[in-house]
Amino acid sequence: MSLIGLLILGILVNLNLLFNPSDYIELGGGTILSNWIGQFFEQITFGSYYAKWGLFVFLTFAQSLAINQLSNFYRIVGERSCLVAVVYLLLIGLFNQYLFFTAPFLATFVVLLILYRLFYSYSKTMLSPVFDAVFFCGICSFIYPPFFWLILAVIASFVLSRLFNWKEVIVILIGLVLPFFLFETLLFAINGEMSMEMLNPIRLDFQFDNFSIPESLKPILSFSWLLIMSISSIVFLQSRLLKSTLQSRNMLIMCLCFSLVAYLISIFLTECRSSSIILLFPPLSLLFAYVLNYIKKKYAADIISLLLVSSIVLVQFFLK
Repeated sequence: MSLIGLLILGILVNLNLLFNPSDYIELGGGTILSNWIGQFFEQITFGSYYAKWGLFVFLTFAQSLAINQLSNFYRIVGERSCLVAVVYLLLIGLFNQYLFFTAPFLATFVVLLILYRLFYSYSKTMLSPVFDAVFFCGICSFIYPPFFWLILAVIASFVLSRLFNWKEVIVILIGLVLPFFLFETLLFAINGEMSMEMLNPIRLDFQFDNFSIPESLKPILSFSWLLIMSISSIVFLQSRLLKSTLQSRNMLIMCLCFSLVAYLISIFLTECRSSSIILLFPPLSLLFAYVLNYIKKKYAADIISLLLVSSIVLVQFFLK
């Protein structure tokens, strides 16, 4: 699929937001930084909903290109293709009403930077990728605090991909502290006071009180697809992983670590589960694209894709 084809797909999976401007759901959970970004987008779109919709389509398209380029550069799912980008956009289509310029959606750009630095650090002894990935975790939490705990996936990935010693530990500690120090300094320079809001991510705030099974079929169908894709990826990797190159194998294991932490954050550490689940999309896109690319019976991949597209249509236009 060409870039134009991907852009058309990005438009199609978000048409429900264009036809029904009230279809998206306002969600909280933002921070000072995410509010600044939101105000910036309001200014450049002149407050027009349709201009914001066009910008949202472009940003989802950019995210899909970024994760697809990561896959192609490291040959994670085989030969160069747009399969990872297609899977990512289809996942966006399942949840777009919960993602429209939410803090988790904005934070996903930083999550992609974390993945880039993680994969770059593979088989390298340099400390800069370690620092960058941890530093970006801090930046990510300024946009959406629960994403701070991505640090668990980052550390697990580093342990799997490189020898750990006291230098890495010191670099991780510096990388964690520095973004908080810099941002508090910036706030003090602008407002003349510091904000303890930036320390919120450090607190483990488990969200059990509002945990319940959705009564609507729409979120049930969407989350069911995530579980199906996750479980099928794990099962398929068990039989296929040893046949992959050592580099692809380690990067897919990093994706599994990311996926596990994404589930834990979305279920236990946030009130906005339907929007924070976007944290799962980048690693799951890589994992499920790997399944679709190497599945022996190609007609099975076509059937899965057709069912996924049909589910998106149901979720966006028919289910309540």
